[in-house]
Amino acid sequence: MLDKTKSLVAEKDEWGSVVEPIMTALLFGVMLLVVIPMLPVVQSAQKYFASQSYEGNVETRVLNATGTLQWLDFTNICPYLISAFFINRGTNKVYIGINEAKDWLEIFPGETRTVSHVGAEKRIVIIFYKCDTAKTTTVELEGHY
Repeated sequence: MLDKTKSLVAEKDEWGSVVEPIMTALLFGVMLLVVIPMLPVVQSAQKYFASQSYEGNVETRVLNATGTLQWLDFTNICPYLISAFFINRGTNKVYIGINEAKDWLEIFPGETRTVSHVGAEKRIVIIFYKCDTAKTTTVELEGHY
């Protein structure tokens, strides 16, 4: 009986190291107490990296900008864009707003502009665009998702 009690307290593994089952169970319990609270962090990290993944697809559009504010909403078209490439093919400058109709990017005739949201908290969901009053221009958009 004494041998069985002794084996519950300490044993030797195949390399001759002393293994204590009670300490092993205690350490395992402590590890669970540390890991379980981290699960929401791991889940949110997985969600973040999934949202930043590039699927390799391209959405191309031709935007005919006028003096009136217009927008292209990607909510129901395709997954949100991770980057957008603009080419102003017209004769007037165009103003581009990403996700909000403020902080405008000015793109002059013949210019290009790339907007990247890689690593950003929010992808490109809506693109606002307009010209100066009584002006028009054509902009090519190449969006990547």
